Amino acid sequence: MWESFLLNWSQIVIALGVIISALIACFRFFILRPLVRLIDDRTKEIQPESNGGWSLSDLHRRMDKIEARFDSLEEKLPKSRRKKETPDS
Repeated sequence: MWESFLLNWSQIVIALGVIISALIACFRFFILRPLVRLIDDRTKEIQPESNGGWSLSDLHRRMDKIEARFDSLEEKLPKSRRKKETPDS
């Protein structure tokens, strides 16, 4: 008697496992995969070679370095050769 009960129970557990695995596979194939492709397509670089592969945050860091370099060069200049301060800068 117990053998038939365990056999039925194990068949139910295996069937549930197969059904759950099939649902997960369908979700990944029909929903997740197209969603990832759509996100990749919408977030790709517009012109990947135009900036040498650099992002805007890289550009800002680079400009900050250039500004710091100019500031240090300006400090080395005599006061008569320095740029005049303007109200908007």
